[in-house]
Amino acid sequence: MKMTKDEVLYRLVHGGLVGKKELKVADLADHLGIETSTLYNAANPKNYNNKFQDEWILPLSIFNQNDVYIQWMAEQCGGVFVKLPDVCTDKECNAMELGGMVLNTTKEVGELAGHMMKIGENLQKNEGIISYENLIIAIKESDDVVNAATKTNKSLKKLRDDKQYRR
Repeated sequence: MKMTKDEVLYRLVHGGLVGKKELKVADLADHLGIETSTLYNAANPKNYNNKFQDEWILPLSIFNQNDVYIQWMAEQCGGVFVKLPDVCTDKECNAMELGGMVLNTTKEVGELAGHMMKIGENLQKNEGIISYENLIIAIKESDDVVNAATKTNKSLKKLRDDKQYRR
């Protein structure tokens, strides 16, 4: 079942971690410069009197390190949200490092393909039903493929745009 906007906003406020420290609603409210009760009320899906302010979403997402709202919005538009990995530094951007990135991408594709083959075998045994656990693993492995390929792509573009490689 898809979440409503109100449910997503509740998770944005009540589901954030910074590092391994769970943030309290009071920390988030303080970051926004509002009263804790205001944020509690606005994030309550059953409270129709206080509206969650759109201008809070981005600062909360960043401060809270919680991209649940951004992911939800991308899904509503028929897309996906993927955090982009860091690119290599100038010292790392060489043929060996880039070759390693390509090999890592290939490894990730192989792991995803292997898991998908296992899912296919299980589908035949389980009347076409994919277990939730297998689905979560496949999504994670798919994300790993996208992240590895994106890191390689961003690093290549960084090299292309570097002054030392301009013609």
